[in-house]
Amino acid sequence: MATVVVLVFIAIIIFFIFFYSNRRKYFQMEKLEMQEILKRELLHAKIEVQEQTLQHFCRELHDDIGQKLSVARIFINKLEKAKTDAGEKEELASISLVLGEAISDLRSAVNTLNPDAINRFGFTESISNELARINKTGLVQCTLNITGEHPEIFTPQQELLLFRICQEFIQNSLKHAACTHIHININYECNPFSMELSDNGCGFIVSDTLLHEKGNGLRNMINRAKILGGSLNIQSKPDSGTTVYLTLPVN
Repeated sequence: MATVVVLVFIAIIIFFIFFYSNRRKYFQMEKLEMQEILKRELLHAKIEVQEQTLQHFCRELHDDIGQKLSVARIFINKLEKAKTDAGEKEELASISLVLGEAISDLRSAVNTLNPDAINRFGFTESISNELARINKTGLVQCTLNITGEHPEIFTPQQELLLFRICQEFIQNSLKHAACTHIHININYECNPFSMELSDNGCGFIVSDTLLHEKGNGLRNMINRAKILGGSLNIQSKPDSGTTVYLTLPVN
């Protein structure tokens, strides 16, 4: 009888140890999950503040500088009409043309930066317009390949984050890569959704760059991919260009 009691007591102890161990693992997993959710929410809040600041800046830029350039062009046109000398009229017409191009470029840049404009046009059209704008400068050749139709599988906020990832990659390529070609491949046919960004620039060591402040652009792309719930993989090495792979589950 005593042996049975001891065995039952040992069994109860083992049960409670096992139960406590499982509960501890569960709470640890729950804690890690909550920490991850908190990180994503903090990142989302940070980027939301950045976007609101950018939106305000774009409106000020458009309303203030854009308006002043337009007024300056009106004055130039009036002066051109008042002049009788052919040489002076030609010079004023050239100035007016340059101001017109500056106004057009400003509007294009504002549309590229302004979240409202990106939400209005959508991700695909916005990135197409961005690459077309860069191609007009003649700095690099940009190409875009889209596989499959563009169903409304993402919210406007998700599309904005996707555009910002592309924009960050393009700016890094233009500023640091000394590349001659940038290519973006978007695939809507598969789940997960995939996007590939590549350039033929000088490349870099990814781990070293992420350790230093100059890797902020890469971290911004990684953080935005985390907010989207996707996976972003950066592949690069010196003299071999850079390729960024993004995969994102489609709900």
